[in-house]
Amino acid sequence: TLSEEMKIKVADAEVDKQVAEMQAVYQKSPEMLKELQTPEAVASIRNRIRVNKTMDELVKLNRK
Repeated sequence: TLSEEMKIKVADAEVDKQVAEMQAVYQKSPEMLKELQTPEAVASIRNRIRVNKTMDELVKLNRK
């Protein structure tokens, strides 16, 4: 993938931060809090961060 070619990495701390932010938003929904702990949800969050970082890098490259 493009993100792999660009060597875009997502640290566990970045994922943990995003999960914590989402937990704060959904604190009144036990079902959603439980869903945020699933491997699928964590993988989805990690992928979304990777996509965002890739897009940010592409924008930077385009501005050069």
